[in-house]
Amino acid sequence: MELRSHPRVQTTMRVSFSSHDFDGLKDGTLYNISVSGCAVESPTTVAQGTHVALYLHTPDEQTPITIDLAAVVQASRREFAVKFILVQPDEKRRLEQLIQKQFKASA
Repeated sequence: MELRSHPRVQTTMRVSFSSHDFDGLKDGTLYNISVSGCAVESPTTVAQGTHVALYLHTPDEQTPITIDLAAVVQASRREFAVKFILVQPDEKRRLEQLIQKQFKASA
């Protein structure tokens, strides 16, 4: 049974993230996404409960999609899942367009 409020689409793209809990930008690979969250694989261990800013490096755009604030809701050694908390309206539109494009590509 699907418990998520928004369906996730499988994808692969580069993501950078930052937090007050560590120095500088860290890199990872986003492997699924919805309008409310995403899952990331990274060599950087991120603890559940950490708040991060995310920068989604889409293949078709020069400027990454920025998620100002997300909460880590699940974490393991090399993966974590986040729930988006604060996304500016223009960035949310870009995120929705990205997800629609990914859904069409996977259909």
